[in-house]
Parts: sequence; C-alpha cells; structure tokens
Amino acid sequence: MTSNQSNQSNQSNQSNQSNQSIQIKQATIQDLDHITSMFDQYRVFYGQSSDLPSAKEFIYQRFVHNESIIFIAHNKLDHTALGFTQLYHSFY
Repeated sequence: MTSNQSNQSNQSNQSNQSNQSIQIKQATIQDLDHITSMFDQYRVFYGQSSDLPSAKEFIYQRFVHNESIIFIAHNKLDHTALGFTQLYHSFY
C-alpha cells in the first residue's frame, strides 16, 4: 500500500466513524430547549437580536399546532445537539 492509499484509507475510516456518531431523529417537545438555543443562534446569524423566550415560543407553537416537522441531529457519544431542520407542510 502506498502512502497516498494509506492516507485515503485513514480519512475514509475517520469519516465513517464520525458519521456513525451522529443520530438524526424527529424532534419531540422534549427537544424544545436544544432546538430553541440553535434556532436563536440561527436568527442571530441572520442579523436578528437574541431573544430566547420568543424563539422558544415560536418553536413551541410549531409543536403544539403540528405546523411543521422538526428533525434534530445529536452526537451519539455525548448527546450534544448538533443541528436541526424544520419542514413545513405544503398547501395546495
């Protein structure tokens, strides 16, 4: 095995290990605090002021009224929330 092949094999193994340590699941109301924090950070990134109470209420209302489906990604090893996505229903 050449040095280049060895490096590619090591990178592939590391990539597979990191992919296996991420769990994606449909979020529930129990994930509200994790999602709130990430949603607030998202809003700040786009120039809004940080407002955790409003962010929490917004996400809470999506759960209560079944207005969207939210998926959350966690690190399997330490259960750190890594990201989320929110999908809205389509209306015709």
